[in-house]
Amino acid sequence: MPAHTVGLLAFTLGVLAGCSRANSLSVPKPTVAHTAITSVSLSQGQCFWNTCPVFSVTINADGKVNYVGVDHVRQDGDRSLRVPQKDFEKLAALIEQLDYFNRRDRYSSTEDGCTTIMSDQAFREFVVRRGVETKKVFYYLGCKGEFHDGADRLAEAIYDTTQVNDFVGLKP
Repeated sequence: MPAHTVGLLAFTLGVLAGCSRANSLSVPKPTVAHTAITSVSLSQGQCFWNTCPVFSVTINADGKVNYVGVDHVRQDGDRSLRVPQKDFEKLAALIEQLDYFNRRDRYSSTEDGCTTIMSDQAFREFVVRRGVETKKVFYYLGCKGEFHDGADRLAEAIYDTTQVNDFVGLKP
């Protein structure tokens, strides 16, 4: 290959590389706007012995709470109540502090981060909505590991925020 062709090829590749780098520098990276949490739900399912409370509770950002008691609870059926908006905001702050949206979707086995697993336990499913994003986390109560304390803190905060213990009968 003639020397002038090699030089021209090297020059062209250098220009293209420079253009490519210049383009990547001039394109702004997309940013994710922080959207406020709009609702938080907790559902608790049955345990092996069929004696654990089965219920769900949803808290909306406007303070509206909906409870549905299914089995082994003080109050069966639907109940509605309201909580102060500032209480919901405290709950939302805890969710952010727990880095909830970056958690695994499931905690029920050693593959999910459980270091110890006890059988015959109930489960909880947390569902948090933030804008158009919905994050569900399934947590088996027999799972002890990376999210155990966080799941307990979140359930306790939901109980405290909603006073749902009056309907359920047991603290988490």
